[in-house]
Amino acid sequence: MAPFLYVQRSVFIAAAAAIVMLSSSPCYAVTGGELTSKMSKDMEKGYIGGLVDMLSYETVLQNDRPRAQCIYDSFYKKDGVPERVAKAMVDYADKDASIVLIAVMKQLCPEKQ
Repeated sequence: MAPFLYVQRSVFIAAAAAIVMLSSSPCYAVTGGELTSKMSKDMEKGYIGGLVDMLSYETVLQNDRPRAQCIYDSFYKKDGVPERVAKAMVDYADKDASIVLIAVMKQLCPEKQ
């Protein structure tokens, strides 16, 4: 796939995830099981990447830039972290995918006290 199309798809998925996460009305939550069983691997990566970006951005808004950088770097730069997140999605298939991601990232990047 051309790099431009991959970026374009990732941006679309991240924007869709942001709308879902920031919506004030009740919305349908994607569970870890749905994420891993109903989406292609590319869609799954894009969706989780969008969740990571939104979690990092939310952490910046909470005035915790070091943790936000840790979240971003852990997912995109550390070996094994995307696989760890994917395994957690399978292990907790009945839980909201964003909650599973938050739990994994809290282990890797604790909140400041």
